[in-house]
Amino acid sequence: MDILIIESKRVTPYHQHFEEGDWCFDVMARSLSFCRKRLFGKNQLWRHRDPDEFFLTACAEGLALKDDQGVTAEFKQRANAILEEGPLALTEQQIAGYRREITQALDDFVDTKDAAEAWFIAQHTATLTARLLLGYHNQWSGIEFKWVYRKLRAYNHRLAHELLDGLDRYRRTDDRAQLARPVESILNLVGGRLYRDGVGNDPAYPTTRMERLLDHPVLFTRKAFRVLRGGAP
Repeated sequence: MDILIIESKRVTPYHQHFEEGDWCFDVMARSLSFCRKRLFGKNQLWRHRDPDEFFLTACAEGLALKDDQGVTAEFKQRANAILEEGPLALTEQQIAGYRREITQALDDFVDTKDAAEAWFIAQHTATLTARLLLGYHNQWSGIEFKWVYRKLRAYNHRLAHELLDGLDRYRRTDDRAQLARPVESILNLVGGRLYRDGVGNDPAYPTTRMERLLDHPVLFTRKAFRVLRGGAP
């Protein structure tokens, strides 16, 4: 059972789990001022990652057990409006981050010789790709892995079904192409794979000092020459 406690006084937000009899309780406490700021505050940038979906869902779908302040109806209406509105659009930097992470994960998934390792990478790759697809189409993805799956399953989109079907076929046949194909299709929505030689050209990810050094032919030649002569690099 999930329980949200809203305190009228200031309280440090906390999240606790405990058991009582045959019941397992997941209890989250927030102050009234915190809740009003989250729901009605002007700065809503936090919504693009949805760090408090438990709170939003509890306000939108929960049943009021006690309401001394009479805020249930107001909070429920606002929380539903936020959930229906969806998260903020992905920024260019976030999209570039997804491209880089999914590209690396997909390469590891295809290249690894260890079947067990491939299965772990497959789940990570599918989760990242699902978050990208949902975020790209202004859909919530949730924080916990189970909610990513549930949101993707509920989202009526061809690529969402292809990704879920590809993951299931890979699980049954061990054919990695079954998962790689839908992942590639979703990546193509935002520009496709992002390889190492393209990272430096992306303004969201400026080149590192080491990358600039390796790209400089004179410095690299002198460095390589010292190594070949047996000196310190």
